[in-house]
Amino acid sequence: MTPPARKKAVASPPGRARALRSDAKQSRKTLLVAARELFAERGPEALTVAAVSKRAGLNRSTTYQHFKNRDELLMAVGAAFARETQEVLREPRAIGEQIDFFVHYFHERPDIARLWVFDLLAQKQVQPNGWLGYVDSLERLARSSKSQDGIDAEMLG
Repeated sequence: MTPPARKKAVASPPGRARALRSDAKQSRKTLLVAARELFAERGPEALTVAAVSKRAGLNRSTTYQHFKNRDELLMAVGAAFARETQEVLREPRAIGEQIDFFVHYFHERPDIARLWVFDLLAQKQVQPNGWLGYVDSLERLARSSKSQDGIDAEMLG
């Protein structure tokens, strides 16, 4: 009796990148959501590949396929926070609305506030544009014709 013929693996043509499977994109999203949740609950020290993998319900090898190490994962979380915050800060608002908006936004998003506090205390840029964009928007508010003199935008932040 002859053994059944095995199928040969077909390699991708040279020079052509292999397309990501749709579940790989979903896995990355799931990992980032899990990392953000852990960060918000317990700070950056909670971001380990093992903890994020467990929270996401994925194995560590899947996590390592998306992020080389813990630092890369932390940078991805910081970049996501920065992108989200920059988008929100671009929306024009009246002076009074701007202050109310900041108070409510950061009250509802303690994960972002926690990242910025960590960034300031660590004296390293986890997400360089987030805090600077926030302070810049406060400085624009402080320089406007409707603000009071002597407002320190960074202290207000």
